[in-house]
Amino acid sequence: MATSGPGGVHHRTPGRRGTRRSGLPVAALASVLALAACGGGSSSNGSSSSSTRASLSATQWAGQVCGRITTWVNQLQSSSNNAVSGLNGTNLQQIKTQFVNFLGGAVSSTNVMISGVQAAGAPAVPNGRAIAQGLVSGLQGIQSAFVQAQTQAQALPADNPTALNNGAQALSSSLENAGNQVKTSLNSLDQRYPSAELDAALRNQAACQPLNK
Repeated sequence: MATSGPGGVHHRTPGRRGTRRSGLPVAALASVLALAACGGGSSSNGSSSSSTRASLSATQWAGQVCGRITTWVNQLQSSSNNAVSGLNGTNLQQIKTQFVNFLGGAVSSTNVMISGVQAAGAPAVPNGRAIAQGLVSGLQGIQSAFVQAQTQAQALPADNPTALNNGAQALSSSLENAGNQVKTSLNSLDQRYPSAELDAALRNQAACQPLNK
């Protein structure tokens, strides 16, 4: 059920004017992870309820889940584009505020997305409940990474351009590492709970097409 994701939008980290700014692939990372989660396997672990209902066909479930994740990815990409323009300039406090606000928006939109995925329940396929629970668990890993990044961004200094830039780069690395861990987990769990029916639904459902590119 694994899918490959397109390249995403990259942020510019705060830095001195006239210096090269390193990319902060927050939205890109989220996009890649969303695609891995939508098509990825899952596990019986995680904080989802063990009573997840299996009332939807594979096609119906894929449509609802992919729709929620596609909306989330689009929101992050739009927010990223807006944040990039705000990360230009020399006002360090304004740059930091834009960055923190973007991460706060990512936290909020991820909460909404996870609630929507949970509301879809489980697909009516073998191990459907485990698949749904593992998917939510993986998405919650993404959520935790955003929450931690927002907290750390709030603590970044706004009176030292070098320290602010270095702190943003460190956040970028932390997010990327956390994302890679979640993606690896989802891909390995995909092998644990294979489902040809769900594979086909994720490939063919219209709502999943943007995630399959």
